[in-house]
Amino acid sequence: MEGTRLPVRKEALADIRATGGLRLLLIFFALEGVIGPRLSLFSWIHLPLPPVWLRVPILWTVFLPYLLWGFYQEVVYRGILQTELVRRWGSLLGILVSNLLFTFGPLHFYHFSGRVPWLALPVFTGIFLTGLFFGVLFRRSGNLAIVCVLHGLGNCYIDGLGTLGR
Repeated sequence: MEGTRLPVRKEALADIRATGGLRLLLIFFALEGVIGPRLSLFSWIHLPLPPVWLRVPILWTVFLPYLLWGFYQEVVYRGILQTELVRRWGSLLGILVSNLLFTFGPLHFYHFSGRVPWLALPVFTGIFLTGLFFGVLFRRSGNLAIVCVLHGLGNCYIDGLGTLGR
C-alpha cells in the first residue's frame, strides 16, 4: 500500500501542537532540576587568583555561564510558559502563575536546603518580585531580549561576583 496516506483528523494535530509546548516545558523543568543547582561550575575550584592582567579570561569563564543561564530561564518562563498561560488564562493570572512556578520551581528550590523555611522567605520574596517585574516588562514590551539581558546581568552580578570572591 505504498503511496496511500492514513486520514488524519485536524483536531488530533491541534491537540498535539497544543500539548507539545507543555511537554517541552516538562523537559525543561527536569533539566533545571539537574543542571540548575550545579550551575556554579567553578565554585568548587579554590585556586589563588592570577595577576590582574590574566583575570579577563576568568571573567568570561565565570560570568558567561550565568549570563547564558539567565537567557535560558527567561526563554522558558517568559517566552514559553508565560506566553502560553497568558493566552489561555489572561494577563494577570498568566503572569502570576508563571512567576510562582519561576519562584518556587526546581530552579530556585535549593534556597530551602539547609535553612529553616521561614529564613528563606526574604530570598523567595526577592525572587518573586524580580520575576514579577520581568513578567510585566515582557508582557508590556513584548521584547524577550530586554528581559533576557537584564536577568543575565543580574545573575552575573549576584552569583558571578560571589563566585569570584570564594
